[in-house]
This record gives sequence, C-alpha cells and structure tokens, in this order.
Amino acid sequence: MPWEFSDACHDAYPHRSREFRWRDFGRRRFPGGGEKLRFPSEAIGGTIAVHAGLWRGQTIMDGTQKAGFGNAEITALAHLYRGEMFQSKIWRTRLDTTSNWSIVVTGIALSVSFSSADASPIPILLVSWVVIIFLFIESRRYLYYDLFRVRVRVLEINFYGPILTGHGIQTDNGWNDLLAADYRIMRFHISFMEAVGRRIRRTYGWIFSALLACYLAKIVVHPTPIASLGEVWTRAAIGPLPGEAALGIGVLFHGTWIAIALATLGTQKAVGLPNRRPEPDLLLDVAGGSSGRA
Repeated sequence: MPWEFSDACHDAYPHRSREFRWRDFGRRRFPGGGEKLRFPSEAIGGTIAVHAGLWRGQTIMDGTQKAGFGNAEITALAHLYRGEMFQSKIWRTRLDTTSNWSIVVTGIALSVSFSSADASPIPILLVSWVVIIFLFIESRRYLYYDLFRVRVRVLEINFYGPILTGHGIQTDNGWNDLLAADYRIMRFHISFMEAVGRRIRRTYGWIFSALLACYLAKIVVHPTPIASLGEVWTRAAIGPLPGEAALGIGVLFHGTWIAIALATLGTQKAVGLPNRRPEPDLLLDVAGGSSGRA
C-alpha cells in the first residue's frame, strides 16, 4: 500500500528496486526551498528525506533524481504534436499537388490524341514519361510525409492515448527515448522503392492503367476499327521505330510498374490506413451520429 500524504496531495510508491515515484493529485504548488518531507520505508529500513518541490513523475533511486513529465513538459509535448501534425499536413498537400499535375497532363494528352481522326497516339506515350517524373517526385515527398506521420502516431498512441484512458503518461515501452533519438538523427522509415510502390498502388497505377487503355483504344478502334493484325503494327509505329518494337517497349514499361507495386507490397512497413470499425460504431454514437443500430 502507498504511503499517503493528504496535506501535499501526492503518493510515494515504494518498490523493491528502492525506486520511489511521486504523483501529484491536486492543484497545490509544492513549497520551494529546502523544505523536506519525511516518511518511513520498509524497503531500506529507515527514513527518506525528500525535497517537497518534486514534480509529478520524478524518480528517486539510490539518491539520484530523474526528471519526468511536469506541466512544462506536457505543454511542450502538446505543442510538439501540433507542429508534427502541421508538417504532416504540409507534406500531404504536396503529395496531392503532384497527383493533380499528373491527372491534368494526362487529360491534356488524351484530349489531343482523340481530338481528330488524324491525331497521333504519341502524346499518350510522351505523357507517360512525364507521369513517371511526377511519380518519382511524389515518392520522394512521401518519404518525408511518412516520417512526420509516424511521429504523429507515436504521440497519439503513447502520449494522448494513456491520458485519455486515465493512466497518465506511460514510458514503459521507451517511446520517448526512441522519439528523442529520431529527432537527433532523422532517418526515413521506408525505402524509396517502397514509397514508389505505395504511390503506384494508391494513385499512379490507376493513371498508368487509364493511359494504357486509351492508347490501345486509339490504335485499335480510333478513328475506325482495325481490319487485320498488320494494321495494329502500322498504327503503333513511331517514326522509324516499328510497331512491334513500340508495343514491346510498352509491355516492358507497364510490366515494370506492376512488378514494383507487387514486389513492395510484401515489405510494407509504413503506418497503414485506418481499419474498418465493427458494428455498432460506439464512437460515432458518442459523437452524436448513428451507428446503424435500431
């Protein structure tokens, strides 16, 4: 059982390791100066004298004081969370920017290729390489987005989560030390190729698929349906490059991005998307909505 001091509104918890943790349950400020609190301890067989100015979360072990989370530290962590959330939103916006550019240039290329019967399918091929450039730019940005998103999730799960459940700040899993080390030496949590694979699966795979479908439609049915296989090679030819070679390059291109998307799927390490909530959704009920229950 803890030793209780109602006057100071805090508890001391003796442990076998001669460690004593203090928790402030009131709003009173501890007196400063050299004033000390004395209480008996069976763990060491004597009386321990402790300065009454100890803050919540501090630890005394073998006469050594270790600082914990006080009001100033909690406030700093709250501001840190806001800053990391802001950084995450900024990089998320940058991801949307390159995705929008890819969609816009794709739409322009399709409009030009299908604008007339004599229009060439070459704009579709050229814009595919432009979309690849946007993919690489966005993948690089995704590395930074993932970096800040992981930090936000660390604070949400390990800092705000225990507070909301009434357990206070818990550091048993060492999340604070890991986060501090991440600030000292910033490292990405995923590789560039995994970032490329994630962006292909989320956005660019659909763009490449649309380009492929429109290209095949252009050489097969526009402006008129083909009458023989030889006509396909004729329409697919690009200047001196024969149609067979052009289609072979296309197959290699689309096979490459499909292989990257599948190969990086098994090594996914980034923070995933939210899981589907089971019915009924109690959080939705608390928020004033309806979870579908009668």
